[in-house]
Amino acid sequence: VKIQQDLIELNSLNHIYTRTRKKEVLSGKDIVKREPHKCIVTLTSEEREIYEDVIDKYDPKNLGLISLKRQMSSCIVAYKSKQELENGSYNHDIPDSKFKTFKKIINEVVIKGEKKLIVFAFFTNTLLYLKIKLNELGIEAEIIHGKIHNRTERIERFQHDDNVKVLLSSEVGSEGIDLQFCDALVNYDLPWNPMVVEQRIGRIDRVGQKAEIINIYNLVISETIEDQIYEKLYIRIKLFKESIGDLEEILGEKDNDI
Repeated sequence: VKIQQDLIELNSLNHIYTRTRKKEVLSGKDIVKREPHKCIVTLTSEEREIYEDVIDKYDPKNLGLISLKRQMSSCIVAYKSKQELENGSYNHDIPDSKFKTFKKIINEVVIKGEKKLIVFAFFTNTLLYLKIKLNELGIEAEIIHGKIHNRTERIERFQHDDNVKVLLSSEVGSEGIDLQFCDALVNYDLPWNPMVVEQRIGRIDRVGQKAEIINIYNLVISETIEDQIYEKLYIRIKLFKESIGDLEEILGEKDNDI
């Protein structure tokens, strides 16, 4: 007991807050295991040339460059064609290695597994593009983002309509909705803040989740800002664990790539 008390007092923040993790209050049968996967995407030479050409036009000191890099790595095809995307079209001449990787997840979860899938992306253009691409594959998807007002109806349709297989969501769907009828989630791009990633995962890792394992797929384009974001997330998660306490799995093992 004395050793236990000494260990508690080592945490300098212990007198300020009390922290209880969900799995510490749930029974064994209700605890869900998380399996995060880092899905590395390698750009083709053509994609790399397009990416670098756009980036090189900006002043390195321009703060907007960071946002541009994020948008480009989220989806090269969709980064500046919102009007076209809203009209249901895009530039078919640009290759898309990221979507090819995403298509493998779709094949595994939606087609073979016959399950529903949630996909988070920060940029609306990316979501619009993914909806078009999924429609081309014959997969019906619902989409929610900040400018859509009937979000509840769309989420309910995703849940109850067997024809709707995928929910495409911006950050508006990362809080306040229960999606525990799904057991797989894709982070098509990653935010800087690990707590935002945790909020996304929390949509399916909820009381009432029936699956024993939930799969989290994190798409990362190598040698882009997404590599940097992934690394920063690891550092911030480590700092959180050292100061506050352990977390449930968010990114998985650093070198556990697929």
